[in-house]
Amino acid sequence: MSFFMSKDYIVGKDIVIDDVKDFYYTYHHVNYNPEYQRYRFYKNNDEYIFFHDLRKKDGYGFLDENDSIRKGEIKLNKEEWEKFYSLIIDGKVIKRKDNAESGDSGPWMYLYWKNDKDKYQEYYFASYEKQLEFKEYCESLIEK
Repeated sequence: MSFFMSKDYIVGKDIVIDDVKDFYYTYHHVNYNPEYQRYRFYKNNDEYIFFHDLRKKDGYGFLDENDSIRKGEIKLNKEEWEKFYSLIIDGKVIKRKDNAESGDSGPWMYLYWKNDKDKYQEYYFASYEKQLEFKEYCESLIEK
């Protein structure tokens, strides 16, 4: 393998459920009618937590805490955590790259896990369908 190539890690193969510490999914549209959505799944000691934050504004402008229209934390049981994990299985984790040039709205996804070495954290779903299932699951937790 060339030293220019990055190792890919596959959730479910290289990253097992007990390795997962924290997962972020963030979408941020900054033009007219800006919108920000963050979903976060994480472990806090022996608890599983789901956090969500939705911000919107009419017109132009930057979003801040005051623009939050739906925000909260939900404690998950083991089955709900396992469902989350089942949705990220087969996804790929690569070496994190910070690039401010793209200017797109995302989503940006990061998986922090036991052996990420503080650099193998950038996540990609196995398919667009899995990503949609993940978003639907997040919304179902919020509505619960």
